Amino acid sequence: MKRGIILILILLSFLSLNCQDQRGLIIFGLANELKNENWKDANIGFGLQAIVSEAFSETGKFINLEEKSEIKEQIKKITQQIWENKTSVNFQEEGKKISPEIEFFAYGRVFYYGTPQTKASFGVFHSETTETIIKVEIVLQNRKTQKKVKAKGTGVAKTTANSVVFTVREDVVVFDETTVGKATQEAVSKAVKKIMKKYRKIK
Repeated sequence: MKRGIILILILLSFLSLNCQDQRGLIIFGLANELKNENWKDANIGFGLQAIVSEAFSETGKFINLEEKSEIKEQIKKITQQIWENKTSVNFQEEGKKISPEIEFFAYGRVFYYGTPQTKASFGVFHSETTETIIKVEIVLQNRKTQKKVKAKGTGVAKTTANSVVFTVREDVVVFDETTVGKATQEAVSKAVKKIMKKYRKIK
């Protein structure tokens, strides 16, 4: 019985220390450096911010503060401003104004999007593979010391559409699905993992 109580106390102590080690974090968002018209929608910027937020949350090192009701609307405006590249944002000043709980903030950019294709034919069978490639750069900065680390990540997702050639009506039947989301998540995940390897330098 005593051993069980001791184990529970040790576990609670460990969880308490782990929570204390978590730092307050704000994800400001990513800048859109692409020239593609399909990427201009502000909702894409909000979606990317959520992906970055989730990636940092999964490290267990941060408490993401942007979901707090009193902070959410302020962050939303800044995220849209960053995505649309309308004016420059002073992240240090914005962090101070938003909340004293903010110890770290993250921001970045999407700087490459491509969809190269390869085709192959084997008799009546036709195959077309589309790759979606996304490249991002993410920065994590300590608000007090202003020290920062940054890293780039590349995400690749492939879709293969197999079809049969019909000589009577249609030449090709294409079966495809969107891969942008998968590629983006991979790119962000890789960048955040690289950042966390250097995290102690700015902690």
